[in-house]
This record gives sequence, C-alpha cells and structure tokens, in this order.
Amino acid sequence: MGKNRDKRFQSNLLDEAPVTAESHIDSEATAKEPEIAETKKVVKEEPAVEAPAAQEKKPEYGFYEETEPRVYGKVNSKCKKLNVRSAPFGDAAIVTIINSGKEVRILKNESTDSFYKISLDTGVSGFAMKEYIDEV
Repeated sequence: MGKNRDKRFQSNLLDEAPVTAESHIDSEATAKEPEIAETKKVVKEEPAVEAPAAQEKKPEYGFYEETEPRVYGKVNSKCKKLNVRSAPFGDAAIVTIINSGKEVRILKNESTDSFYKISLDTGVSGFAMKEYIDEV
C-alpha cells in the first residue's frame, strides 16, 4: 500500500519504510515485506542555561499583575492635605495632593523607612510620608 493511498489503513511504520519496486508487487506469493531502514537520531546536548532573573512583568492593557497582598491605608487627621511625591524624598516633585480621610493602596515592596509607595483609585501612584498614613 503506498503512502497515504488509503487513509483508513495508514500506518506510521509503512509511511517511513523505503519504497522499492519489489515491495509493490501485487502477488502475495512473491511479495516481500518492506525493509525498514534503521535511523539513528543524533541528539545534541546543549549547555545548561540558567533561567533569567525575575523581571517585573510589563502591564498588559494598563494593568499590573499583582505579586503582593493588598494593603490599604487612610490619610490620618494629622494633616488636612498630603503631598504625594514622585520619589521618596521630601523635596521630590509633587505628583498630586490628597485630602485627609482619603483611602489609598500601600505598595509595601517599594516603600522605604519613612515613605509609603501608594496607589490611588485614579491610577496615580507616588510616595507619601508614613507618619500621615494609617494602615487599615
């Protein structure tokens, strides 16, 4: 039977067998089974490659994959308006100003000893002094 001649009886073994004139003789008495060529697969061993260091996953469609539990805070009554800055320094540029009582999300991984990295529900993020935010 030739390659792909009859799909109902197709065999992987026959498809890989070498085709010779003698293997296609119609008479059963003189037909020989096709010889299967022995093939050896050579497998190259590639040197072991270390996995790259963990990288921050870039956002898809404007959302970040969360890698830490959510922690929330609330601006306490020690200040009426709190500056949210672009960096964890008192003289860094002000990104926005939030009122007392405003709830924020605290990103502990990026916080420092005296500043919380916070994220607002508007999508704005920055740094605010810890003494003015109470965890809830």
